[in-house]
Amino acid sequence: MPKSRPTLADVREAAGKGDAAAQLQLAMAYASGGGVPKDEAESLKWLRKSAEQGYAEAQVNLAGCYEKGVMVPEDAVEAVKWFRKSADHLYDGAQYSLGQCYAEGRGVPKDNVTASMWFYVAAEWGHEKAKEDLKTISLTMTPAEVLKAQQLGKEWMVSRNQ
Repeated sequence: MPKSRPTLADVREAAGKGDAAAQLQLAMAYASGGGVPKDEAESLKWLRKSAEQGYAEAQVNLAGCYEKGVMVPEDAVEAVKWFRKSADHLYDGAQYSLGQCYAEGRGVPKDNVTASMWFYVAAEWGHEKAKEDLKTISLTMTPAEVLKAQQLGKEWMVSRNQ
């Protein structure tokens, strides 16, 4: 017999007990009004709890909130902080977003080598847009810079046993 989907009450109970995945699910429910009244303060509360536990998907979502000024004041530096935490948990979308931040100088100084390094890492995980942006940014870099970015990416991956 197939396992039934957890009810909102089950999710709320698990979130209250510290389950980071349930906390993110509850945050999303409050953000969208899915089964509960839409409530940005409750959404942010549960999103932050999940992110602070190191749940990569919550971290990248919180970073996106800071990047776009959704539920929190726009803050590019804070966005980069949360993208980095998620990237460190091997979340390729966060790695790609870090590349974008460095490429555009959002929340960090503009740095094509570091941007390329993050695009390289995300591309190694199969992130298609990172593969495209890696090619594009490489056209603006010297061969030595491209090589340095690749080396930094490889070192980062080795340091994470990947």
